[in-house]
Amino acid sequence: MKYSFIIPSFNCEKYIENCIMSIISQNSNVPYEIIIVDDGSTDSTELIINNLLLKYPNVIKYFKQINQGVSIARNNGIKKSKGEYIIFVDSDDEIFDNFFTNLEKVIGNNSYDVIKTKVKCIENKKYDNRFEVPVFAKKTGIKALCEFCDSNKIFATPWSYIFKRDFIVKEKLFFKKNTTHEDYLLIPMILSKAHSITSTDWYGYKYIKRKNSMSTSSDNVNETIRINDFINNTYELIKYFKKNSNDNSKEICYYFYNRMTIKITHVNLNVKLNMNLLILDKIEKIINNIFNIIDINDLPNEYAETIKKALNDSKIVFENDLISVILGGSCGKNNPVVGWSDIDLYIILKSYKSRKVKLFSSIIEKYNIHIGVTFYSLTEIENNIIDNKTKIMLYEKQKFRVNPTLYGYCPFRKINYTKVVLNDKNNLPNVLHEFRRMYIKLLSSNNSVDKKYIKKLLLLIKCYFNIKGVFLFGYENVICEFLKIYNIKETNSTKTYFFDIMRTLNDTQSSKKEVIDFSSRVLDFIIKEMEEF
Repeated sequence: MKYSFIIPSFNCEKYIENCIMSIISQNSNVPYEIIIVDDGSTDSTELIINNLLLKYPNVIKYFKQINQGVSIARNNGIKKSKGEYIIFVDSDDEIFDNFFTNLEKVIGNNSYDVIKTKVKCIENKKYDNRFEVPVFAKKTGIKALCEFCDSNKIFATPWSYIFKRDFIVKEKLFFKKNTTHEDYLLIPMILSKAHSITSTDWYGYKYIKRKNSMSTSSDNVNETIRINDFINNTYELIKYFKKNSNDNSKEICYYFYNRMTIKITHVNLNVKLNMNLLILDKIEKIINNIFNIIDINDLPNEYAETIKKALNDSKIVFENDLISVILGGSCGKNNPVVGWSDIDLYIILKSYKSRKVKLFSSIIEKYNIHIGVTFYSLTEIENNIIDNKTKIMLYEKQKFRVNPTLYGYCPFRKINYTKVVLNDKNNLPNVLHEFRRMYIKLLSSNNSVDKKYIKKLLLLIKCYFNIKGVFLFGYENVICEFLKIYNIKETNSTKTYFFDIMRTLNDTQSSKKEVIDFSSRVLDFIIKEMEEF
């Protein structure tokens, strides 16, 4: 026996015959079997299968179990199989014509642990290409996994793969029981352990998206179970690959972290309120460790103590109403400068309660360092009542020096960058006008450079970059990126112009001339650039 098709089934009377016949109708003499494991169906599924069994007794093998879930059904299918290769097919999907012909050409005299075919998502939506992973002749499992992760596509599905049965059994790679998203957990581990994988350029699998399938159910109870299973499985994957993939752990772990973040943004408010924040916090800590994001304690002491105090006070005041506390402001990003960097907190609550908000505001007013707080209810975030600039800062968490999610999770949806660009394009003349007035005032006074002036200077430069679609954070990053562009466009000599923002911030009095010179260059440059907008 060469191929074993394993089909777990449950109440699939509408689709099961089409699924089975998509295999049987293939024009091939290759020996194969179809193993159907019925997970306790209560509709006409069993009757339909028995009728097909009478017609094709040499091909179909039917087993029925009490309802235990798809994981056990697939595992039992593996144990019952006799083929050299096993192929999982969901009962409401199909395989393409010429599946056997194409597969035989790939295998030939080669020996692969895993073969990947292309997936066609049968659904009229723009994201039909979400399964389009890279095509390659032959790679080790870990290299193939890295390439799949790098594509940022969905690949952790049991279907669309052909697995060497001996490899699966020897490595004891079975689906985890009593969990949903069991394939998301297992498939990456299978790939990482494979000695050889090939990814083909032909479509082998038809994934037919159906509104009422379990994977698209909108029931809050089921969705809460599913999202918490997804979070738990992400935690297991990140732990596993951090430990076992060495140099590749960074890219692999970030793929699953990012996949989880995307998943969370698509669940509704009631489900988000019941997510497992404890496991989310554990995931954040591992990711921070992998990407060398420093601990709050490594910030200047004034900031570290203030942030920790604010976090603890928010937990006391808001209690179970607290969804997340997210760090913003320049002190959370690169190179916080004592006295110049701001501390901003974004506090997300299940519901906005004025009494508690007033109480917390009165507490933080007594801190030694000023701290700005913005409150959002989760409903406001779900309805997108938040400016895109804030979302850019909070969503692009990798730009921070410390992990900005101090508690809970970051619930912000992806940003519409087009709106940000358009907003700053309209806003740039106003920012330029304001800064020019401050510049003239500084020229005619004996005062040293103040915080407000530097902030407006940086805002002008950032506004220019935002229009270009480049979003920067931190004093030094903004200035360095500007100097790169400036020296390319403006400097005629071989000597590049340099401006040390960090020295300026530490000694505003003696660096006034340098600041004025730099301001003049920024003004001239941006005025010229505005002619192109």
